[in-house]
Amino acid sequence: MLEQGTGASGSAGLVRKSDIAAGHAGGCLRFDGDPAQDLALRGEYRLVRLAGGLTLHATDASGLTDLTTEIELPPRLTCSIVLAGRADFSLGGRIFALGGADEPSVSIVSLARPEVLRRHSPRGSYVRKVNVTLEQEWLDCGGLAGLRDPGPVLRLSREHMAFVGWRPSARLVSLAREVLEGPPCPPVLAGLYLQSRAAEIAFEALAALDPSGRARLAEPLAPAAARSARRVRDFLEARLDETLTLDAAASALGMSVSALQRLFRAAYGTTVLDYVRRRRLERAREALERGWAGIGEAAWRAGYSSPANFATAFKREFGTTPGEACRRHHPGIAAPSRRTGNS
Repeated sequence: MLEQGTGASGSAGLVRKSDIAAGHAGGCLRFDGDPAQDLALRGEYRLVRLAGGLTLHATDASGLTDLTTEIELPPRLTCSIVLAGRADFSLGGRIFALGGADEPSVSIVSLARPEVLRRHSPRGSYVRKVNVTLEQEWLDCGGLAGLRDPGPVLRLSREHMAFVGWRPSARLVSLAREVLEGPPCPPVLAGLYLQSRAAEIAFEALAALDPSGRARLAEPLAPAAARSARRVRDFLEARLDETLTLDAAASALGMSVSALQRLFRAAYGTTVLDYVRRRRLERAREALERGWAGIGEAAWRAGYSSPANFATAFKREFGTTPGEACRRHHPGIAAPSRRTGNS
């Protein structure tokens, strides 16, 4: 049942570029960056090719380095459930932004012909997501038989780079968490377990499409707008340690506040201020995991004067507490509070 797969290696949950490449044996995966740096992620990474044209990809990890990957993908439908963090990528130069909101999201992206996918993951970026990819083989071999009306899915599959996004059902969120937590069964049954969860995720997501299959379609950003959005993001990334107002950011970037907000939300599905808040939390998480800061200083770095408020925001974002993040990667070491000031 399980044709091929890869997962996080090592007891510390370290994922190497070679681990990622192993799961893409059927395609040419290219990495940009330092070729001598093999470590890519800290956390869990799983990519398994299942029977019948289904592929399951689960990630719950933070980037250990700036990582850019590029691969040519064949025609397919990909369902993505993002529970936390973001997954930004481009297809044929057109940007897509998944996640980035305060609640889980689900989306389907369609490729009607081969296209190059390129994704840049900055160091410290975090994502907790599950992808289920439906290859043409799955569509051709009865994968849609359980749907009352397969028409919307077939129409969507013929729409090149179409995008459908919505808020997932409680069942979809539950299925994604079950995949991320791993099979609660002997290894010999793991393939069957993952096959069943992947098929149910596909069915649940596809059944949610309305009759036209296009009612929730949204056009990706044009290349010029995507470049402007990346310029805004780079501007924010360079100033995460500063106190920056929307007015000041818009003025520095030569646009109005409303234009800045519209562009950023269209590109990344979130507001400028929420993006900055999450990125500061991600950097605080890395500082805790690497032992660079205690909880008090991490809170200060993230812009929180109250460690309690920081802990609440941290748990909402990552599903764990700052103390648990310290202990997970440094067992037996207490998490001291070094600073409680305000930024």
